[in-house]
Order: sequence, then C-alpha cells, then structure tokens
Amino acid sequence: MSRNSTASNAVDLSTLNPQPKYKFGDGGSSKASRTSGGNNTSRSFYAVTIASIFEGKGLTTGSVGMAVMDVRTSNVDLYQFIDSTSYTRLKTKIQVEDPVEIILADSLNDRSGGLLLTEALKHALPEVTITTVHKRYFHDEKGATLIRQLANAEISNCDTVIQQQEKLAMAACAALVKYVEHVQNLLFMGNSLRFTFLDVERSCMIDAGSWKNLELIDPVGVPKIARTKASLLTLIDHTITNSGARLLRSNLLQPSADPEVLNKRYDAIEELLDDHHLLERLRDALSKVHDLESVITVCSHKAKERNLQSSEHMIMQLLKLKQTLDIVGALHQIFENVRAELLTNLRKEISDSRIAAIYELLDDALDSSVLIATKRNSITVRNQKCFAIREGISVHLDVARKAYEELYRDIERQAYETEKYLPGENTRLAYSAARGFHYLWVCKNASTVKVPSFFTNEVRNRASITFTSRNLIRYNDRINQSVAEVMFSSGSIAEEITEKICHLIPGVYKVIDFLASCDYLCSLALYAYSTATSRPQFGPSLLLKNGRHPLLDYKDQSNVIPNDTYLTPDSRFAIITGPNMAGKSTYLKQVCQLSILAQAGSLIPAEFATIPVFSRIFSRVGHNDSLVEGLSAFSLEMRDMSAILHYADSRSLIVIDELARSTSTEEGLSMSFAIAEELLHRESYTIYATHFLDISALDSRYTAVENFHFNPQVERLDDDIESIQTTHKLYKGPYTGPLYGKSNFINEK
Repeated sequence: MSRNSTASNAVDLSTLNPQPKYKFGDGGSSKASRTSGGNNTSRSFYAVTIASIFEGKGLTTGSVGMAVMDVRTSNVDLYQFIDSTSYTRLKTKIQVEDPVEIILADSLNDRSGGLLLTEALKHALPEVTITTVHKRYFHDEKGATLIRQLANAEISNCDTVIQQQEKLAMAACAALVKYVEHVQNLLFMGNSLRFTFLDVERSCMIDAGSWKNLELIDPVGVPKIARTKASLLTLIDHTITNSGARLLRSNLLQPSADPEVLNKRYDAIEELLDDHHLLERLRDALSKVHDLESVITVCSHKAKERNLQSSEHMIMQLLKLKQTLDIVGALHQIFENVRAELLTNLRKEISDSRIAAIYELLDDALDSSVLIATKRNSITVRNQKCFAIREGISVHLDVARKAYEELYRDIERQAYETEKYLPGENTRLAYSAARGFHYLWVCKNASTVKVPSFFTNEVRNRASITFTSRNLIRYNDRINQSVAEVMFSSGSIAEEITEKICHLIPGVYKVIDFLASCDYLCSLALYAYSTATSRPQFGPSLLLKNGRHPLLDYKDQSNVIPNDTYLTPDSRFAIITGPNMAGKSTYLKQVCQLSILAQAGSLIPAEFATIPVFSRIFSRVGHNDSLVEGLSAFSLEMRDMSAILHYADSRSLIVIDELARSTSTEEGLSMSFAIAEELLHRESYTIYATHFLDISALDSRYTAVENFHFNPQVERLDDDIESIQTTHKLYKGPYTGPLYGKSNFINEK
C-alpha cells in the first residue's frame, strides 16, 4: 500500500470506495513469515491500524481524544488525555500504535492549530498518511450511538459513564468507524466489535526518544544481520504468534503501572520456570495455531457483495478456526493442574460454553480432514476449499462437487497428448494458481529444444518448458466455472455459519486473548530461563543488588560487571561522575532497562530487586545535532529537558547523561545546577551523570543527593606514561581523580 506524509483535501465519506483500500491475506499460523529480529513496528505483525485524533476546544483545550482500530481485527481502542502544547504524550501514544493512516478534522476556522498537530504527527511518524475529513463526522453523540449499536457489551468497557464523560474520544470514534466503513467498502455487524477505553494513567509513559536512547527497539535502517539481540525487545522476544509479539511489544513500550497485575505475571512465569515440561508443551501447541484475527474480520464485517474471493477467504478462515479450536482443547487439558492465579484465570476464559458451541457448529459443517495433506501446493489448497463443507449438507453443492471431480479426472487423462507428441520425454501435467493446468517438460537443453506445434503458450526456463494445448485451455475454462459454482454454494453455507458465530463472538475474542497471553508469558519465561534472573519486589525504593545490563549480559555473561543501585525516598538523586569510557552511560541504560523489564512483567538479571512502580521513565542521552530540524545539540538538550520537566513528578524515573556538554563550561555548569535543583524539588528518582565535578557539591545542600563514581585503575608504566584500566565498578562518593580524556585516547591508539 502506498504511504505518504502529505495531508490531502477533506475526504467525502458520503460515497463509497469501489474496492477496499487496505487488502490483506489470510495471515499465518505463526510468526514464521515475520522478519527475524525485526520487531520494530506493529506492521511487522500484519497489523493494519488506522487512528483518528480530535483536539478539544474551549473548555476542553489541551485535551486530546484518540480512537485506534486495527482493520484486520476490528478492535477499537479509545483514549482521552490532557497533553502539552508540543503533544508529547500524543506523539508517544501514536508511535506505540504505529498506524498506517491518521485521520484529522478539517477545520476551516483553525488552520494554525491543525497545522501544529499535523507537524507534530509528521515528526513522530514521518511516513504515515494523514487524511482530513469534514469536522461534522467528529460528533461525540454519534460516537456514543455507534458504540451502543456495534459494541459487544460483554467484551467492551465503554459504559454509559465513559460515553458521557470522554466526549473527545467519542468524537474520534465516530469519525473512525465511518471512515473505515468508507475506505474498506463494508458495514460493521451489530454487537460484533470490541471497544476498549484505556486509561493512560495505568501504564508507564516512555517517550519515543527514550526507546532509541535506551535501546528498547531496533533502530530503523539497521541491516537484518545486525539486528540479532540488538535491542531489549529482540532479546526477550521468543514469541511464536503475531498476537503474542504485538502484546509483548506493547507491554515493553507501555509497561504496566499496576503492581497487582505485575505480581500475577511473575507468579505465572515462576510456575512455567518450575515446570519446564509445561512450558515446552505450551510452546509446541502454540506453534500449531492460526492467526484468528482474520476470523473476527469475517464475522464482524458485512461486505457489500459476496464474490469468489470472499467465499474462499471465509471458508479458509473457518477451517483455521476449527483447527485452532482443536489446539485450544488440548491447551485446556495442559492447563488442568496450573496453580498461578493468572494461569487459572486463562483456563477459565477458554472454558466458556460459547467456545464449545462454536466448535460444534464448525464440526457439524466442516470436514477438517481436508487440511491433512501430504503435499502443500496450489491444487491442494483449491481442493481444501472445494471440499471443506461436509457432504450431505447441500444437495446443490454435492452435485457441483461431483461435476468438479469428473472434470478433474478428465483433465488428468489429457496427459495422453504429451505421450503422443513427446513420447519418452520427461513430461507431466502441472498446476499453478496463475496458469491453471498446463504441461511441464523437464529437459537439459530447454532453451533450444523444439516444442511440437500442437502445443501453445510455451514458456522456457533454465531447465524446463511449460506449455498447454487448446484442449487443455477448454478444460481449464470448464473447471474454473465448476470451481466457481462449488465456491458460491460453499460460501452460502459458510456465511450462515459466520452469522451464527457472530452471536457467539465473545468466545472468539477470548480465544485470541488467551493465545496472545500464553505466548507472551512463555516468551518472558524463556528469557528468564536463559539467564540468571530474580523476581522484582515493589516498594518505595529503587534497590538493585548486582544488577546487570540485559544486552551485555546476553552477549557475554562472564565479563559483565554487576553494579548496585540505591535510590530511596529520602535519597533519590544520584550524581554519577568519572572519566570517559568508565561506564556511566551504560549504567544509566542498565537501571532504566531493568526497571522497564520489571514493569513489563519480566524477571530481571539481578540478585535482588526492589523497584517503585513508575508512571513515567525519561532519558536524556546523546549529544548530536539535528540537521533535519535545524537544531543544535544544545537546543535539542533544552527541548528534551523542557518536556521532561513538564511531566516530572515523584513517580518518575529520569536518567540524564552529561547535560549541557555542548555549550561553554560556565553556561553548562549553571544550567546543570538549575535543572538538578528543579528535579530535586519535583522529588523525581534521578540518576545524573556528569563531567562537571562541581555538581557533586549539591550533596551539601540537599540531603536527597548521593554521590557515586566510576574509578579506573591507573598503572604507571614509567615517569611520564600511565596505563588506564576501566573497572566499570560503581563506588560511593564523588570522583576526585583527573578526567583521563587525553590519556584514554592515547591508550586506545
């Protein structure tokens, strides 16, 4: 699909697209088709997400409403939050969702405000398509009405209170639903969608700049060969399914801020670690399931017209659903003796009677034996679709299939043509979806050998020639007509089944959530199994005993230097000093990565860990200019610090690496002092790495300040030459030795 960053004129939603704008296949059974290690965006996992954003005006100025729909699953997530004038929170949320398209209101009265929002979105997602629609479609009452009509109440949480209070989210939802129906040329079935209002305060906000600074995800443009375990996400990602991979990514970039939720995850992971046989059985079962999100599409979307392709798609989705429900039945048995509350709750979810009812519907109508095939080729796939419906359900279908079988046998008998005109040659009847039935002649001199004039449409390859005959062309036409008749008859029956499943749709959603959660927990358990980890505890202090940098720990555990971290409510500001290459930047990333892992629900590489539940994690790392934005390194630093100071509070973790290094010493020192004192007043948990040794004097004015340093070992080789060996070990107290910048350079040379 094409994508661009230019806003178009307002789209008229009163007309319909003749064809769906976004097309996608049947999906896969696992993430085999995903790029290995390329979990950089949700689009890597088949998501086709569209977002709608609406800004508040008047009394709601400063608030933003957002609705996000994955077109493949028809899940709608709703948000409403207060944001800064630079849209810091919106940019973070939109980068987590990673939509292919964003729709905005076309307001003739507020061009300047719309321009600011558009520029902010372009900065966050340079390649996203931004489309404007008329403001009348952003109507909160229409949004609330659509939710009442389309939402399945059991699996949605948008009650009357939310519909009345979160008006900006309702307005964004109204425009989103109307736009998706317009561009996809469909209508949503009543009571078939899941609308979820998400409270942003229940998750930890990490800005997109910190994703890069802290190496949470792979940087864009990194070659595939260099991506292996190059980020925290690829390190812990052992998921098998696409839905599990998306859940893992979302929880890493938006960690939970609910200790109860996290402790339940830890309990489940520890049980999987204690029973490795259970973990292996779960992963083996998950490797056989299909992506069921396309099933939701089939059940919730009512296409304007049914054609051959839609019938085939519907039948294949029902077959995959039945096959997956077979696996879910096995998983139900695997979960029979689990003890962890989260695992027992997952088992209860798939004990829903509607799941059994769906399976019974499918088992009565579908012949799943068609999926058992020794060969996986085009003709096998076509036969699976043709014979998916059980015999005896429809007389018309049975007659059409008998005609198809007779034609199929007649075509196989046409092989006499090659025996007559090419006797003794290595020829056979072949089939492909593009050419239909044709002849294949395997020969050494394919470029020069002469094909008898009886045959036509020859195509020469390096070691073979394909061709057909007029007789075979006629048979292909007849069999295509026969297949179309079979598929339309089968499609009518499949449509009846999907309409019945639509009334049981919560059961399908529960299966999808169950599989994603299982895959997510198994992935974290495998990570914990592969390295020495401990279970984090939650408390008011940030205490890490022998914490290890996760990425360095994976690459070479024997050479990783563990370090402690000690931040308490009374001593929550740590100043880190030391020479270049001593390990200050690595230590900052280590503390943040361990905190993020803990709030993502993972065990962490440390002997012992107590961590506060942070609502925000910020980092100010890096000192490069931005030529694209026309900003110097100092300007970038000040812009980032402005955003941090806007949100910093007592539940924030902030790491700052060598602030104001890109300006004069006098200005940099005064700026560092001022920002440090402001963060002290905000009572944020802060780790402040600096080359300005005078900053260490803050501990004499503030009891919350503690000094730490990295102290290298210096060996004197002769009177004028010293050799420096960095220990990467953190010690308490300020650094008092010289800054060996020049000596480090000489030593490296």
